[in-house]
Amino acid sequence: MRSLVTAMLVTGITLIFLGCDRAPTGAPIPWQSSIPLGIEAAETGQPILVYFTATWCVPCRKMEAGPLQSASVTEAIKAFVPVKIDIDQQPKTAEAYFAEATPAFFILDQGGVVRARAVGYHTPEDLVAYLNESAALLADERADIP
Repeated sequence: MRSLVTAMLVTGITLIFLGCDRAPTGAPIPWQSSIPLGIEAAETGQPILVYFTATWCVPCRKMEAGPLQSASVTEAIKAFVPVKIDIDQQPKTAEAYFAEATPAFFILDQGGVVRARAVGYHTPEDLVAYLNESAALLADERADIP
């Protein structure tokens, strides 16, 4: 009996320590499935975040399993209308926006004009910085319009 209790205690402590290095996960991202839907949703005044991805893209899978699950990233994405485009399912959209590599994160204004681009894998910290800087830039530009 004593060895069973010891084994359970060691297992519990190990599980606690294994989970300590993981960032808290955020709420699921409410991705739109096309840029026109994103532009329509952007009538709320938010800029659009377009995430270009592909099923075969290993860095994309890593983004989706890591940084895009991070609570800090999902919180930063709330400032945008998020749109997820698979370049193989929507090749004309990818071509129209010159999305030649994945993963890619484009920031569009409410008219669908690209205002910023980030390509490749990004840590949660880097992605949050990019999103916050882009949101601030667009907010400043909107404030300058009389």
